[in-house]
Order: sequence, then C-alpha cells, then structure tokens
Amino acid sequence: MALNNDSLHLVYIVDDKYAMLTGISILSLLENTRNTENIVIHIIATDISKEQESYWREIVSNKVKLDIVYR
Repeated sequence: MALNNDSLHLVYIVDDKYAMLTGISILSLLENTRNTENIVIHIIATDISKEQESYWREIVSNKVKLDIVYR
C-alpha cells in the first residue's frame, strides 16, 4: 500500500475500557468508506490485551494500514 499526500490519518488513543468502542468505530469506517487504500489508522494504547490487538488487526484485514503503539 503506497502512501501519498492524500492519505487520511486517524488517531485513536485508548485503554482497555474503550477498546471495544474503537473496534466498532473502525468497523463503521470500513463499512462506510468506498476507497480505503489511503487510510492509515494509528492507535495509541495502554493496558490493551493481545487478544484485542488481534481483533483490531482482523477487522482491518489489510484494507487499511494499522499502526499500534503501546504507552
């Protein structure tokens, strides 16, 4: 996936309390956006389980670039 100046960068800052809502938001984005090739999702996470990270990666399924940073 090549990124260019037209990329849309979205940032989520979450902990375990908001992990499920973040997944719902990402699902909505993917279901309601025709062209997802220029979308980049950044998640800054604290206290997130590996299962939750796997779920987010499964949701995006190579449709968008996903970057998860742990703090």
